[in-house]
Amino acid sequence: MFSINNIFGYSQYVKLKVGDLVSWSELTDYNGLALPEKIKKIGVISSLYLAYRGDRQVALAKVLQLSDGGSEKEILVISLEIVNKTRESLNM
Repeated sequence: MFSINNIFGYSQYVKLKVGDLVSWSELTDYNGLALPEKIKKIGVISSLYLAYRGDRQVALAKVLQLSDGGSEKEILVISLEIVNKTRESLNM
């Protein structure tokens, strides 16, 4: 039986909209010489969706990175922090 309580990241998923400016953190590659560093990234959500990972649905976002040449990246929504809402989101 389908239940929103079983969707990993659902509470964050409902707060996000396509076009929102978001940030997240990534770890640099470990090169064996130093500990990985935490890097803050920023981008714009291009799509939000639910997908199965194993036996559970998870909330995901495709984000256009503002660095790295504007490449698109799939990210778990629980990793995203809202920097700025779209104007459309503010009017709702």
